[in-house]
Amino acid sequence: MKGILKRVTMSLITFLAISTGVLLKEPATSGEGGRPAPEITGQTWFNADPLRMADLKGTLEQFFKEFFGPKTEIRFAPSFYPFVEPGAVVDVRCFFCSGKGCSVCGPLSGGWLEVLGAGMVHPNVFRAVGYDPRRWTGFAFGGGIERLLMLRHGVPDLRLLFENDIRFLRQF
Repeated sequence: MKGILKRVTMSLITFLAISTGVLLKEPATSGEGGRPAPEITGQTWFNADPLRMADLKGTLEQFFKEFFGPKTEIRFAPSFYPFVEPGAVVDVRCFFCSGKGCSVCGPLSGGWLEVLGAGMVHPNVFRAVGYDPRRWTGFAFGGGIERLLMLRHGVPDLRLLFENDIRFLRQF
């Protein structure tokens, strides 16, 4: 985030960044033992007409329909992330069971899979780089690349991606 914020401090009218990287999850908080997690993040900052949550939702809906197909269903649910307000978790209707509940999405999920977190950039983020939050608005999103790959290619278990079985990996 720090590198992105430094690039933003240039006098830009609009800023758009989509990047990939590796996030090392803290074992004490994630329960995943410090496993590196490939991630995709994106941000858009704008200082003309204000961006709204509807702009974020429309952008992500369009992306998921292009990425997974035109019949893709997504939903937003309120969630907390420290750099956005309001924040939302974005779910996709499970492709494996068509929303009935299965071993992939879980029997209690209602047939939805979480794919990323998103929200409107918090005013304190703009203040931190010397921008006036009354003039600047933006949205941000981020999520695991392996979940997107899993859904796009019909991989029923994320663990298959990390077992290094060459027979499985040759499919890609």
